[in-house]
Amino acid sequence: MDSQPQWRKIASVSLFSLLATVNVADRFCISGILPQVQPYYSINDGAAGLLQTGFILAYVAFSLVATFIGDRFNRKNTLLVANAAWTTMIIGSSFVPANMFWLFLLLRSLSACGNAITFGVAVPMIGDVYQNDTRSRGYALMVFYWSLSIGSNGGVIIASVLSQYIAWQCVLRLWPAMAIILLLLILIFVQEERTVEESRLTLRDIWEDLKIVFTVKSFILTIIGQALNDMCIVSQIWWKTLLVQEAMEYQSNSTRNVFHGQSFDPIIDPLD
Repeated sequence: MDSQPQWRKIASVSLFSLLATVNVADRFCISGILPQVQPYYSINDGAAGLLQTGFILAYVAFSLVATFIGDRFNRKNTLLVANAAWTTMIIGSSFVPANMFWLFLLLRSLSACGNAITFGVAVPMIGDVYQNDTRSRGYALMVFYWSLSIGSNGGVIIASVLSQYIAWQCVLRLWPAMAIILLLLILIFVQEERTVEESRLTLRDIWEDLKIVFTVKSFILTIIGQALNDMCIVSQIWWKTLLVQEAMEYQSNSTRNVFHGQSFDPIIDPLD
C-alpha cells in the first residue's frame, strides 16, 4: 500500500535524517569538548576513553532491543519514547557535579538508547514509506546515512567552536533542544504505515531471526569488516581534538617541530 502523499514521504525522511544527525552529533561532541571535560572531572585519558567504551557497549545492547521492539510494536511511538529518554539523560548529564564522574559516565552511556533506536527503527520506517518504490527507497536511505558523516564531524567542530564562547555544559544542552523540535515535528507529520496486529502475524521468534541472520556469511563478514573500520575511524575522531591541542601547546612551548614522532617542519616553514 502506497497511501502517503509525496510531500509527507519527503518530510518523514528529512525528519528522520535530521534526528539521526543530532543523535550522532551529540555522541561525538564530547570529543570537541574533551579538553574542558577532563580537567572539570579531574580524569585521565583512560577514564575519558571510557565515555566512548561505555557508549558502545550500551549501543550494542540497545540495538538488540531496538530490533525486537521495532518489529513487534509501533515504531513511531518507540522512536519518540526512546529519544525522549535520550533527551532527558543528555540534559541530566550536563548538570552532573565535578565529583560524580561515574554518574556522568552512566548517563552518557545510557544515552545510546536514542542513537541505537533511531537507526534501528527509522530505517525500516523509511522502507515502509517507500515499500513500492525501490529506487526512491535507495535514495532515501542514502540521504539518511549521510547523518553519520555529517553528525560525527559536525558535532566535533560545532562543540569545539562553541566551547570557546560558552560553558561546555551548555554545548551538551544544544542537541536535546534541537531534538525536541524534531520529535514534535515527527509526532505531527510522520505516519506509521504498518499496523502492529499485522506485524505480529508474520514475525518469527527473535531467536529464530538471529539464527537465520548468522547463516548469511556475506553479512557476517561485512559486519566484521565494518567493525574493524569503525574501531580505527572512531578512535581518530574521539582523540583528534585533544591531540591537535596538545600538539599546538607543545609547539608554543618548544623550539622543536616534532610531536609524537611527527615533524611539523613542512607545515611551519612555508608560514614563516
